Amino acid sequence: MSTRTTAFWCVSAAAMAAGLFTVSDHVRDHKEQLAELNQLVLAERERIQVLRSELAYLTQPQTLEIQNARALSLVPIEADQLHRSSFLPARTANAPEPPRNRVRAGRDGDSISGLPTETPSRLSFSPSAEEWR
Repeated sequence: MSTRTTAFWCVSAAAMAAGLFTVSDHVRDHKEQLAELNQLVLAERERIQVLRSELAYLTQPQTLEIQNARALSLVPIEADQLHRSSFLPARTANAPEPPRNRVRAGRDGDSISGLPTETPSRLSFSPSAEEWR
């Protein structure tokens, strides 16, 4: 009986040694992959830092002025550019009058839909006595 027990323990020890070797081999492979991934992460962080510094340089007012002068030649807006009546087309004599009614026609063509055509201005709204009735 002691021979069988000894043989069992020897086979068990050999199986455990083989399993331990396999596990240690997998662990070493994973450590190598982790080291490669860490190198990639560091390289990516360095690229991100370079891009952030380039963005910071390119968005400086002095750099933007140089790029504007070189490529676009934009100038600040003057006060008379904001509102000129010369930008509007001239009204012709036979142009139709804008609609005066404030109620749109409903789906069936009736004029009782209750939808205003334009929103009244808060500043110019002063109801008359007829509107209150």
